[in-house]
Amino acid sequence: MKILTSFIFATLFAFSFTTAVHLNAQSADQKKKKPVYRKARVLQASTAKKIVKIVEALEEMDDEGNEAPDWNKAKEILTELYNKRSEMKSYDRSVMWNYWGYIYFSEEI
Repeated sequence: MKILTSFIFATLFAFSFTTAVHLNAQSADQKKKKPVYRKARVLQASTAKKIVKIVEALEEMDDEGNEAPDWNKAKEILTELYNKRSEMKSYDRSVMWNYWGYIYFSEEI
């Protein structure tokens, strides 16, 4: 029994070193790789101007200083963008849909 326990312990001890060596090899490979950077996404100029107008409409304040967003103005501008969605890049369309979702969610509250 003592011999069997010694054998099991020695086997586990031996395999623990091979795993550690393998892990060190993996970490060395990861250090050699350079980080891959993605290009930042930017709105097209025409879309960006309209998005600025939408944000301004949503941030309007009344005479007392309370928030009074102009939902109709924002929807008009978004409708213009929606009608030209086939000419837009995918990122521009995603921003447009994000604002549509924001408006509908905010009106429900």
